[in-house]
Amino acid sequence: MASKRNKNLIKRTARVYLNDLNVGKFLIVREFLGQCEDLKKVKQGKRGTFSRLFNRRLSHWLYRTLVQLLERKCEEEGIQLVVKDPFKTSQFCSSCNRWDRRNRKGDRFRCVHCGYLAHADHNAAHNLELLGVAGVYGLRSYLSSKS
Repeated sequence: MASKRNKNLIKRTARVYLNDLNVGKFLIVREFLGQCEDLKKVKQGKRGTFSRLFNRRLSHWLYRTLVQLLERKCEEEGIQLVVKDPFKTSQFCSSCNRWDRRNRKGDRFRCVHCGYLAHADHNAAHNLELLGVAGVYGLRSYLSSKS
């Protein structure tokens, strides 16, 4: 259990970062629509994969507080915040619209079908933008709507 002092420190740090972001760190599509990943299951299935120190830091991360601060900042700026499913967005090619698990190795994204090369997070951000423009929650519903 985190102490009250640590929780308050984390909240203050999140506020400072959000004020510094100036709504620029997450993707803004068409001026008034912001996209971000759904962080609800970010720690699911990660038990034993990180060091004890990193697990402790993750356990003190206040997801809901961060999302509320981001929503409030977007509301002040007049931007609609839309949450999208991050499932397979870093393995899906934003150039040829094909998925393969071999596309991503570490931080590098290289499509095995068309040869498109980019940073994996940059490619995932483009895929989140694609989901926002298409108006769907995740890649599964996007791919089924194209068929």
